[in-house]
Amino acid sequence: MEEKILLVEDEEKLARMVELELRYEGYQVDKSFDGRSGLERALSGEFFRLELRDDTRLRRDLWDRCGDDTLRGLFLGQLRREYDGADPRRQKEIEQAVRFGLAAMDNTIDS
Repeated sequence: MEEKILLVEDEEKLARMVELELRYEGYQVDKSFDGRSGLERALSGEFFRLELRDDTRLRRDLWDRCGDDTLRGLFLGQLRREYDGADPRRQKEIEQAVRFGLAAMDNTIDS
């Protein structure tokens, strides 16, 4: 019996390329083109041999909570004022500082 892999990928061309390679390597491939149907397939009770995860996330707006009356809002407000008056090189540095600061507040890694 072939080992079965569930491939969940929203880009159909990429999914097809990965599927061809996996089939060449001897795997049976089931595909889903969105997370919801992929989750339904994964929870269907079938056994899949391999799970690959793409933890890509949409980039959040760095300044979306700038006006909040919180520590996060104060942090963002201060850095936003510096950002608005900075040259492009300094703006990139400030953006990186914001990302690291927000990640520290959330106790996560966010690049």
